[in-house]
Amino acid sequence: MDILQCRDYIKKFVLDHRSILNIDFNVQPDSDQFNRAYKKACAKWHPDRFINDPQMKKFADQKFKQIQDARTVLQLQGIK
Repeated sequence: MDILQCRDYIKKFVLDHRSILNIDFNVQPDSDQFNRAYKKACAKWHPDRFINDPQMKKFADQKFKQIQDARTVLQLQGIK
């Protein structure tokens, strides 16, 4: 894998995390917009909202973990 392929792979990986949080590529991980998007996604997919539907609760639990992972990765990378 050459440098251009690595760069494209990293860009795709970061964009996937940003799409989970539904934010643009230029949003900084320490900005208010980033925090609002994270909180909105957490509120939407929190597993406790789906107590009556076990199947949906399981899906929401997976989605909630993806959201938390996306936030962690983006904050650790600090990529613009």
